[in-house]
Amino acid sequence: MDDTFRDADAELISRVRQGQTSAYAELWIRHRPLALSVARHTDPHGDPEDPVSEAFTSVYVVLRAGGGPTTAFRPYLATAVHRSAIRHARARASLSLAVTLDEHSLDDPDALPSLDRLAVRETLAKLPPQYRQILVLMLVHGYDVRAAASQLGISYNATTILAMRARNRFRTLWHGDQLPFTRP
Repeated sequence: MDDTFRDADAELISRVRQGQTSAYAELWIRHRPLALSVARHTDPHGDPEDPVSEAFTSVYVVLRAGGGPTTAFRPYLATAVHRSAIRHARARASLSLAVTLDEHSLDDPDALPSLDRLAVRETLAKLPPQYRQILVLMLVHGYDVRAAASQLGISYNATTILAMRARNRFRTLWHGDQLPFTRP
């Protein structure tokens, strides 16, 4: 990266510290492709948008508080994205245990009729592991967003978004799978 680019980043960082959010938007536009590349490289099986958003948010908070880089924004952001992507990958891996959707609740004959248990299992199996994980934590184990965020090692906002995406994807798959049947 040439010195002109670095100088422009230094100016934008200074403006961010002064409260100019438009300066951070410029940094975001300039460095988002790099951030997505780092996220994809670090966690090739994950959605790069979540760690990138989380990293940009955390860097913004640090800059507004007067910390972080003064000139070298790009490597600072790349490190933040890398760490965030690792947290997301670990969270996905750690919950592949609960991903089978707490077999005890699905095997409980009083919980669901057997046909519905099978349909739930099949639908869950189609979800990405991170979506299954958040659904298990929140719907089976009764975690609230803060507890799930703590368990997953990701931010409250990222957990909220993840839960929303997981529910929406499950709903879409469920309705798609159930179309030939009539459901009350």
